[in-house]
Amino acid sequence: MQKIVNKQFSPGTMFTGVFTQQFKTSVCSVVAVLPMQQENACAALLPQVLACGTAQNPDMQSIGAQLDDLYGARIVPIIRKAGENLEIGFIADMIEGAYAGHPSSILEGVAGLISDFWYHPHLTAEGLLQPDAAEREKNNLLVRIGALKTDTRNYANRRLYAHMCKDEPYGWCEYGTKEGTKAVTAEALTAFWKNVCQNAPLQIFYCGGASEDFAEGLFRRLFDKTTGSMGYRQTIQHPAPESPLSVTEKIHATQAKLSLGFRTGLTGLDKAYPALMLFAMMYGGYTGSALFRNLREKRSLCYYASAFLDKFKGIMTVSSGIDEKNFHAAFDESMALLKNLAAGGFTNDELESARRSLLDVLRTKQESVLDMEEFYQGQMAGRLVYDLNSLIHEISALTRQDVLTAAQHIILDTLYFLKGDKQNDSVI
Repeated sequence: MQKIVNKQFSPGTMFTGVFTQQFKTSVCSVVAVLPMQQENACAALLPQVLACGTAQNPDMQSIGAQLDDLYGARIVPIIRKAGENLEIGFIADMIEGAYAGHPSSILEGVAGLISDFWYHPHLTAEGLLQPDAAEREKNNLLVRIGALKTDTRNYANRRLYAHMCKDEPYGWCEYGTKEGTKAVTAEALTAFWKNVCQNAPLQIFYCGGASEDFAEGLFRRLFDKTTGSMGYRQTIQHPAPESPLSVTEKIHATQAKLSLGFRTGLTGLDKAYPALMLFAMMYGGYTGSALFRNLREKRSLCYYASAFLDKFKGIMTVSSGIDEKNFHAAFDESMALLKNLAAGGFTNDELESARRSLLDVLRTKQESVLDMEEFYQGQMAGRLVYDLNSLIHEISALTRQDVLTAAQHIILDTLYFLKGDKQNDSVI
């Protein structure tokens, strides 16, 4: 049994708690929500640098010793894109206190350490974040940015977003650029940290067996310190162009990638969004989907094909790995399948199979504290109202007509083709 609590501690601090005795581990996360910028290097660097030391534990060795004392708890810096905002901060998982004979002290110790990362980091005598740590993490970030191209499936989707949303914050990279990363100084990062601590909206999530009163009191005491005046960037909805944009680029790879970006006009704020989720699942969300059965299994036009729906932005993407010679056939078949489904070309059995798969995905999230953390932090960042139980209820009740109505909003915006070229690695 899970009890879900949502609280606004102050105008700048939100809290979601999932109180349950279901798990042997618990999780908490604390993230600041920042409006996406064209250059996000400081945001990407900040949690990494803060995690290098606190005033009380100034190095990784002493931090590790404290985590060992907390029965091997883990605290990991995170940065996530949430529509046109960024979530930066820390996520921690730990043994459930009751199993260690300390029902509250483990959570208190972990939350206290995260608070120290945020508000009491290891500073120089001049009050700066440690320059050595900043330089080390800058180098790590440069490697991370450079490595984006090695996962060509994900890279093709990033390039799709960059072209499709070139005038929208959603199209920017959450890590920033190599040039921006190199330019960051300890002084600039320290000023950025102070601004975030004072003004960025803060979101707190907890899932575990602590009492509701204890958890709320603990997190309110440790983190309710921001004005929230930085605000959230509202999602920008752009219509699809009259003629879809077509972009072809080359990269050093043996397999080509075809990515399609669709505007749906629906986000997680819309009542019709659960129906769009079900349509996307039926189109390309699982192994029984139209894309998988036809594009891959029946016609052998691709190595993989799947559809993904972004609840913040209302964009649906289709991602496929193909041989270059199959480009036109794969595109035509993807569009024909979409048109057929949107016109009602599916059986009730196909609809119910997709519904079962989607419900299984959501129920599986309820069985993982880490999956729930990512889901509910995203819901807070997008100001989305559904919890997992209500979303499951909505999807269970959807009719065939609900799905068809949602599908009428889907319009192709951008076609992106990443060609494999062993002689050319020019895409940056």
